[in-house]
Amino acid sequence: MYVSTSYLPVSTVRAYESIVAQIEDSILRGVLKVGDQLPGERDLAGQFEVSRVVIREAIRHLEARGIIEVRRGAGTFIRSVPGSNLPQPPDLPGRLSAAPILDVCAVRQALETMAAPLVCQSATATTIGDLRACSMEILRGVEQGMGTVEDLRAQAARDLQFHRLLVQASENVALAVLMDVILTRVGEAHFEMLTREGGFQKLGSRLGSHDFYVEHADMLNAVINRDPWALQHCIYHHLQQSMVAFRDLM
Repeated sequence: MYVSTSYLPVSTVRAYESIVAQIEDSILRGVLKVGDQLPGERDLAGQFEVSRVVIREAIRHLEARGIIEVRRGAGTFIRSVPGSNLPQPPDLPGRLSAAPILDVCAVRQALETMAAPLVCQSATATTIGDLRACSMEILRGVEQGMGTVEDLRAQAARDLQFHRLLVQASENVALAVLMDVILTRVGEAHFEMLTREGGFQKLGSRLGSHDFYVEHADMLNAVINRDPWALQHCIYHHLQQSMVAFRDLM
């Protein structure tokens, strides 16, 4: 039987990070122990009041760090205590925060483009379904409009979630972990733009345009068609437009 514990609902912006933090805290406090089984995906989604897509994202992140183990057909189990099996990592997020955002974006563009062949080779039906769901959420955001800061935050979160799922589809854990840090920095930069003159209008124009949705739909179609060249082209074009938006506000 899995071990049940109580969790706090989380916001939709970077929700998976809050879920990861709460599960890690439960382990560190001894509420969950090595060998304990987590509730199923549906039950976790209900406890945290988020979609199952967000739960899958949190599970993938915890699995990549070796904290949990997903046993096909059996369930998800606690494998280790956070921080017990790894040396203290360098402060990569802190160092990236000090780097020029265009430098970060250039590295992101290179890594995502490089990942395209792996994504087209390894993407599963579940991953494609998650990408499709995220793409439709982006479309709903476009149709709703970017009238408030919260609208922009929510749409930016959908965008970053799409790209996290895209890179994770490569099944390359090291690449997914590195990109997670980079995308978090990109998300911070999005909101830094709001403090600059014309930032709200510029970011809203970008995230709220139909072209923004089409770019994601094109990437999704390239994955479905297992076409790495098309996916590389779509990723490069999409991220080039993002870099232009950052450059215009520097």
